[in-house]
Amino acid sequence: MSTNPHHDDPAFAVMTLDLLVKVLIRAEHPDELGEFLTEEIRELSGARCVVFIECLNCEAEKKHRVISVNPRRCSTWADSTAAHRLYEIIHQLPAARLWRPGEPSAAGEILRADGFELSQAVPLKVGAVPVGAMLLLGLPDETHLDSTMCVLDALSSILALVLRNAFLYEKQEQLVRERTRELQAANDSLRESERALKKAQQIGCLGSWEWDIAGGRLTWSDELYRIWGVAKDFAITQDNLVSLIHPDDRAANAAMVAEMLESGADVRFEFRIVRADGAPRTLLQIVEVSRDAAGKATHIAGIMQDITERKQAEAEREKLEGQLLQARKMEAVGQLAGGVAHDFNNMLQTVLGTTELLLSATAPDDPRTTDLNEIMNAARHSADLTRQLLAFARKQTIAPKVLDLNDTVGDMLKMLRRLIGEDIELLWKPGAGLDLIKMDPSQLDQILANLAVNARDAIAGVGNLTIETGNAEIHADYSHSPPEVLPGAYVMLAVSDDGCGMTPETQARIFEPFFTTKAFGQGTGLGLATVYGIVKQNNGFITVDSEPGQGTTFKIYLPRHTATAVKTTETAIPAEMPTGRETVLLVEDEVPLLHLACRLLVSLGYTVLSADSPGQALRLAGEYAGDIHLLMTDVVMPGMSGRDLCKQLNATRPGMKCLFMSGYTADVIAHRGVLDEGLQYIQKPFLKKSLAKKLREALAAAAVSPPNF
Repeated sequence: MSTNPHHDDPAFAVMTLDLLVKVLIRAEHPDELGEFLTEEIRELSGARCVVFIECLNCEAEKKHRVISVNPRRCSTWADSTAAHRLYEIIHQLPAARLWRPGEPSAAGEILRADGFELSQAVPLKVGAVPVGAMLLLGLPDETHLDSTMCVLDALSSILALVLRNAFLYEKQEQLVRERTRELQAANDSLRESERALKKAQQIGCLGSWEWDIAGGRLTWSDELYRIWGVAKDFAITQDNLVSLIHPDDRAANAAMVAEMLESGADVRFEFRIVRADGAPRTLLQIVEVSRDAAGKATHIAGIMQDITERKQAEAEREKLEGQLLQARKMEAVGQLAGGVAHDFNNMLQTVLGTTELLLSATAPDDPRTTDLNEIMNAARHSADLTRQLLAFARKQTIAPKVLDLNDTVGDMLKMLRRLIGEDIELLWKPGAGLDLIKMDPSQLDQILANLAVNARDAIAGVGNLTIETGNAEIHADYSHSPPEVLPGAYVMLAVSDDGCGMTPETQARIFEPFFTTKAFGQGTGLGLATVYGIVKQNNGFITVDSEPGQGTTFKIYLPRHTATAVKTTETAIPAEMPTGRETVLLVEDEVPLLHLACRLLVSLGYTVLSADSPGQALRLAGEYAGDIHLLMTDVVMPGMSGRDLCKQLNATRPGMKCLFMSGYTADVIAHRGVLDEGLQYIQKPFLKKSLAKKLREALAAAAVSPPNF
């Protein structure tokens, strides 16, 4: 039996039951429960403030929080130090506790500090475990306190259970929300991964497949259908797949699959397919085999990647690397050829000049004349070889002129017909509306002569030689041009024959100097090397198309030039060598060449002042009282160049003309091998006739400023 007199009071029972029902309705959420209870208890008790506190010990955390404060104007209690200190006291109470005014206790002092005298604390516990507390602060008096306390006392255990369950329910809800968010994030991540995988497969042209051997089920990713060029309703059967594999790769593919199933080893191989639209593609396949405990293959998974573009890029890269290697090799050989030119030309000059002088002093019927002519011919042939080497090395000294290629080639046809013989028919196909070019006419002669001889030897009998011209626009993707060629407008010169043709191995070496397929003694191997060097020196390029038994076509592309063409005619060296009576200041640092050149000049009638150094030349010029009509000087000399010597002498003898000579390569006397307008120059080695002609040209030429070579 209850000892509380209110327990038998019907009004008390109704009040308690009503409050209990309302509490249970709001039992799911601690915040809602606390808000309801603080309002109901404040109205029931008349307290100035009701505070509802939740203990978080349900999760073994020594923490608590103020759920609700009523009225709201007392909300500072929610975070106040007083509320937290007071709860620590309540936390230790075994049952409800009333603090009366003036009572000497820690709780009473805390309450009085906040203006509350009569106050009540109701701990809420489940068994011995505290789950919260309710504070009734500032009760009006003790008149109705007993009945209120009876209600709270009757409900405290239930309130504790409800509060704990509400707390657990809220935690469960929070956990569900967190798990839901995690699941949603995982789903979003999975979908994003699937999208990323699909995108990556599209970008990488990569598809995947799986084959469940036991179930007989083969599945493809979406990208694999696109790679094979088939629709989604395509029946993925062995026969259908084999029909799309390139015929040349079917046997190897079948053997690879059989070996894979037999050995169980993972494999990686390439094969080609021909898609339904006829497009050939190259695929890379990587396969992994899964086996059961008995070693039987049960599952196969693989990926396929379309590597067509990569294979094409690799082939193109290999081609470009080969072209670059060839260009570097040719450049190295060219540097070697140019490096020996100076000493070799000086030696040839001594041989040629001395032989000429000996021939001029020897009677025609003298037995030594024959020997001297043999020496002369050998020296001239050696000089020709040197010029060809310099042409290959792009170090020829040239005097470019604006040309109409059709006119220039047309003027050479008669000479070319004599060169190739009567058994070969020469066909000339000039292009209409041909653009102009700028190059040395003598170089064009060299190109056509060498290509004509090469075609004649390839035909070796009756055949056709065709020369044609045309305009050409070279684009960046033109596959035949070397990698260093700039896109733009070119003029094309093609020379074709129907001779024996060439193998790819021969084509790879035809422009190398001294390489020849002819028998020993029948060729120097410099003809096509000369053509190559001339074309490169003029910023053009050359291609060759040939197959054994199908003939050969050389195509030369020279940059278009916008100017007016100049009709060029070579001035022939007269039968009688021109002589002169002018005074020539001859400067040459190699004494044997100085003596030889002096003898040649004297034999031509000139008065010669000879100097073996620029310093001696300046002294002679300063001491000589008469006119010096021409300075004939080597270009490269110790102490001072021929250019600087010319500048100094021009200051004191402004009317003096100048003729430069050099055995060095073109870059020493000209800008990139191109002579300045009006510059007079003779390349060593030279013959007496050539010197005689060049002397008259230099003396007749207008005075020009010394070059800046």
